[in-house]
Order: sequence, then C-alpha cells, then structure tokens
Amino acid sequence: GEILALAGRPSLSLSEDESPTAEELMVRGVQWSFEPGSTFKVVTAAAALENKLARPTDLLDCEGGRWKVADVEINDHEPQKIISFSRAMEVSSNIGLAKVGLRVGKEKLYDTIRAFGFGARTGFDLPGESVGLLRAPSQWSGVSLPIISFGQEVGVTAVQLASAYSAIANGGRLLEPRLCLDADWPAGEAPRWPVPSEVRRVISPETAAVLTRMMEGVVKRGTGVDAAVPGWTAAGKTGTAQ
Repeated sequence: GEILALAGRPSLSLSEDESPTAEELMVRGVQWSFEPGSTFKVVTAAAALENKLARPTDLLDCEGGRWKVADVEINDHEPQKIISFSRAMEVSSNIGLAKVGLRVGKEKLYDTIRAFGFGARTGFDLPGESVGLLRAPSQWSGVSLPIISFGQEVGVTAVQLASAYSAIANGGRLLEPRLCLDADWPAGEAPRWPVPSEVRRVISPETAAVLTRMMEGVVKRGTGVDAAVPGWTAAGKTGTAQ
C-alpha cells in the first residue's frame, strides 16, 4: 500500500514574482477525477470471475466491432468476431466487456466497484482528496451498465486506480494507500504507520490469480506489449478516455 512516488504536471512554480494559482496547487493524483476508460475493465472482469458468471475461456461475440445496445452504438478500435473472454481483455474489446457486464448485472457490478474503493475517499495522507464519480444503480440509465463496464460514465482518481490494481497484486486484499511507510523517523519516535493497513478483502486469492494471468496476456499479446520488460513478468491493462 505504500506510494513510492507521486508527481504531477504541469509543475508548480514557486517564483517570488507571482503566487501559485489554485490550479497549480492541485495534487492531481488525489484531487483530480478523470474517466478511467479501459483500465476499468479489470473491475468488470473481477466481478464476473468472483461471482462465477464468466470464465477466461468463455467465448464472446464481439459483433465485428459495432454493437447497438439501448439505442447507443458501442465500437471497438480493433474489430473482433468470436473470441475468448481472455482475448477480449487482451485486445480491450468494449463490446466483449459490455457483454460481460450485462452478465454481472448492475447491483453486483456496483458492489464490486465500491469494494475496490471507488466512489469513496481512500484515506490518503494528502488533503482535498476527491471521491470521484460513481452514481447509485437507481440513477443509472438503460445504457449505464454496458458502458460503465468498460470505464465510461465513472470518474476515478489516480490513487483510487492504483489502489485497485494493487489489491489484485496483493491477492485480492485492498490496502490503505500511504506515503513514506519506510521513512526515517526522528530518534526515539515510533513509525507513524508500523504496518500496512488492510481495508478489506475485495476478491478471493483464486480470482486475483486468474485475473492476473489475464492481465499478463494483455502485456504479452495484447494492447500493452509496449509495457513488457525483458526478464520480468508484467500484468496490466491499457486505457484511453473520452
């Protein structure tokens, strides 16, 4: 749960000639909410796997890249026909994950989103933390479920997103994000945070392991190949936002 580094752009000017603006003073990693796009697909996948509503080998009809649902057309940047759930993650199919989200249903998806820490403050050490944007299922429209499934119509902070991914890496345990866990404290003082604090278990270790393998496929064979590091195993998910 330790934050090793946090940076923001544009950088803050401390020139004596002018005072920094409110915009410059923002710590975007915790105060700025943005649409996560396809990085959010891991949450939908976690909900489906945890509730045993989909398996990595399940086949999904990705409709050749165009699919109309609730009067909205969903498109894929890389058109696919019938592919596995794992492959849908690798090529980041909006249609595939929308169909998985429909299997999950809005209540289970919402519960999983909340369990991962979205829609709430993480308790991070810097002030002014944003809760992001997550409406209750009673306020969702007919198109909300499929498009939230691939990361639209929601807002997250960078720290929320990093915490959610860390929960997968930690075998399904969501940890409270903290700065300077290993800092040198003044002589005689006890560390402010002696041990990482577990918030809750989000998914089972088995689900986390399966999801990690799917995310490894994203880096090995999918949209995340540029993130591959020779000699290391990497798991991740790409994302763009509207």
